[in-house]
Amino acid sequence: MTRFRRRASNCAIRPLAVLVTALLLGACNRTVGKDEPRGIPAAQAVYIHGWNTTPAPAWRSAPLYSIREIDSVGFSSPMIQARFEPGGSLLVANGGELVRISPDGTEQQRIGRHGDGPGEFQLIGRLGVNEDGEVFATDFNTGRITVIAVGGTTSRTIAGLQPAIGGGGTEVVTLLANDMVLTVPWLWRPVRSAALAGIPSGRLVRDAIALVAFDSSGAAPRDTLGVWPGLERYNHLIVPYARGVVYESWGAYTVIGTTDSLDLTLFRNHTPIGRLVGSGARRQVSDGLLTAWDSAAADEIGADQARAIRTAEANLDRDGSLPEVGAIALDDLQRIWVGEFVSPGDSVQQWTVFGQHGVSIGRLPLPSLAPRLIGFRAGILDVRGDRIALLRENDDGTLFIEVRRIEQ
Repeated sequence: MTRFRRRASNCAIRPLAVLVTALLLGACNRTVGKDEPRGIPAAQAVYIHGWNTTPAPAWRSAPLYSIREIDSVGFSSPMIQARFEPGGSLLVANGGELVRISPDGTEQQRIGRHGDGPGEFQLIGRLGVNEDGEVFATDFNTGRITVIAVGGTTSRTIAGLQPAIGGGGTEVVTLLANDMVLTVPWLWRPVRSAALAGIPSGRLVRDAIALVAFDSSGAAPRDTLGVWPGLERYNHLIVPYARGVVYESWGAYTVIGTTDSLDLTLFRNHTPIGRLVGSGARRQVSDGLLTAWDSAAADEIGADQARAIRTAEANLDRDGSLPEVGAIALDDLQRIWVGEFVSPGDSVQQWTVFGQHGVSIGRLPLPSLAPRLIGFRAGILDVRGDRIALLRENDDGTLFIEVRRIEQ
């Protein structure tokens, strides 16, 4: 059985290889200096003790409508994406097309179709909101970025981006002015000699995850904004309750950090403007959670592969706590949403919302989404105004989208 060791909680700030020159988030200011490793410039940071236990205003949510199928076909792809438009319409990625849903939950319009031409998609991999407030869609297979005019259809296409950057190994985070693109490597890529150098973590390895700005051609990197320790693995195998990287964007803003503890950096365009750091309550990995992981892994990747994973990492000396952060989101007001880590069997995920100056302005319980072991699914698809789009799962494993109104 895996040997987990208990690590004492402390307030040491985990480093990010990013120069943060101006920090606009503030609750309990702390100067980072001697505690940082060499090579990382000293900078002022915001430290919040007990970020997930400190009292915060209780928010509620009320369901408005749900989308369970399109053309009598339910959702099955883990790449389900949805983004709100101004006025409350919702754009939903449905394989090779986009579907516009009205604010009352009825279908309004189909955008694009399956294909290789302009305005066509093979498989929509990500929906985002660019700096001008327009929704854009990336094609998982071709790497093209298609911008959707507000209330209309496709307005322009940026062709050939992903293959030029990494041959299918890069994901677009957001689209900035002049079609500058922020990207990260696929977090779940297989180990290969051409991969970025790994960051050692005991006997584990965590791939280096870089946030990189490219021009619209995908051929000219403009800037490397920082490097974070990515997914914990042993050789090519994921380990139970692995720590990794989470990121999200909305317009010109991007937030990125690790799931080890609360340590998030907020960028405007490609400039860091804030870092939110904190310690919170953690759950320990129990025998029951390991058994639950075994069962979930067997269902997802097969019993033999799950058994191989547990056998390979059985003698690793690992921290005995679960990751502190499970998911993040960013809304149209640049508020950072942080969801606690969800383990198999959890039915509710607690979200803490941080506003200006790093103050926790609300805490909202939402239905949890069963964690995936291979790949990643976020429960919150988008937040805009007083509406939130969630990815939900039925008991039989089928997925659907639910839109709720946030009540503060």
